[in-house]
Amino acid sequence: MLTWLCQLFRRGSVDPALAQLQRDVRASPSEFPIGDLRPVLIPSPILAHKSWIGPKHYFENLPVSLTWAYLRPENTMMYLSFDSAEALDAKRIDWRLHSKEAAQREFAEPLWTHEFKGESDSVEAVALFHSDGLGPSRLLFRSN
Repeated sequence: MLTWLCQLFRRGSVDPALAQLQRDVRASPSEFPIGDLRPVLIPSPILAHKSWIGPKHYFENLPVSLTWAYLRPENTMMYLSFDSAEALDAKRIDWRLHSKEAAQREFAEPLWTHEFKGESDSVEAVALFHSDGLGPSRLLFRSN
């Protein structure tokens, strides 16, 4: 599998998102603007493994856990690695605070993209199908 993945990233791609990922994999994460870093909720089983690439808060008894990722062009993202976090810490950049503040500004509205109403016309369910892929992460900043 790893050989296939390496070959995939060596070839050029006509798919804009894959081409962006290829560029980002080759780039230094220090080139990514700190303003693009966001807290991200992902399925907890992914973070249960000891081999995760970066800072995380694993919640064993919850379906989602917390990590961080840079939002990149073409609706792609690159997860924050331990090396990148250490480099930001060495520069005394509070990357957790930066990501939180950026998310609070960006995630303020709208919380969901679709709502489903019942017979009484009250909202019974919502969907978080945001184009950035961070729909559920918006729940971190829900004020009520």
